This record gives sequence, structure tokens and C-alpha cells, in this order.
Amino acid sequence: MIDAQEGAQFKPSCACCVAKDAPTANAAAEQKPKEEVKSAAALEIPKQPAGNADFKVGLITISDRASLGEYPTGDLSGQAMRDCCESFPNFFDITKQVIVNDTKDNIKSALVSMLDCNLVFTSGGTGFYERDNTPEATLEVIDKRADPLVMYVI
Repeated sequence: MIDAQEGAQFKPSCACCVAKDAPTANAAAEQKPKEEVKSAAALEIPKQPAGNADFKVGLITISDRASLGEYPTGDLSGQAMRDCCESFPNFFDITKQVIVNDTKDNIKSALVSMLDCNLVFTSGGTGFYERDNTPEATLEVIDKRADPLVMYVI
């Protein structure tokens, strides 16, 4: 994959940068038959009516390239967050989902726009490049850090 901005080889490091059908390093191992995983519907989990889930969720993808629509596969990390939340319909009701570029002001605006959500998931902007501002922008908006929750998610 080529980094369009730098013109150099770009090695994908996250789901948003890799096509769903791209071969992986473990392609041979992945070809083995897998046990069937039951979906939420197969487990017959009754879905609550919209608005009755435990958490109103906001999803933010922070990426210069995703915000410009430069990925041929679209925003895979945002879709991955959505898929995860939708697999627990009694807990998570996605009320907002946005894609913003890596500028600190846009990240802060997106976070503030989700004040009516009681849980916000973000993806992107956490690297070591100059424009990766998600942690710093988040700290300027939140009242209290949830470090134990962060460690659990990691």
C-alpha cells in the first residue's frame, strides 16, 4: 500500500487501513474451518426498543484520510466500532457517528457534540505523528479520566 501523502510504502497498522479481503500474515492458518460463531440473533437476545439501551453511544473516527474519503474500503474502524456496539443492542444504542480530521479543534468539537451520549468511543489519531492529537484534545474536554476502563479495553 502506498501512503498518498508521502509517496512511500505504507504498512497498515489498523483495521481502517486494510481491505477486508486483503491477505494477512496468518492467511494459511485462517483457512482452517472455524467453529460457527452464533450471532446475537442466533442467541435469541431480545432487542430493546430504540432508546431503551443502557448506554447512548457516540462513535468518532479521527483520521485525515478517512475524513477525505481516501480509503477505497471506507471507514473500517468506524464500522468495526458500530458492529461491536450493535452486537449488544440491550447495552448500546448508537445515537451519533462522525468522521473528523486530525485537527485538535475538530476533535474537541466532535466530542462536545456528543455531550448527550453517556459513552463515546474514538478511533484514530493516537500515533506519534505531529497531527495525531486525539489524547490531547480529549484531555482538554473531559472532566475525569477513566484509566482502569482504558486498561480493561486494551
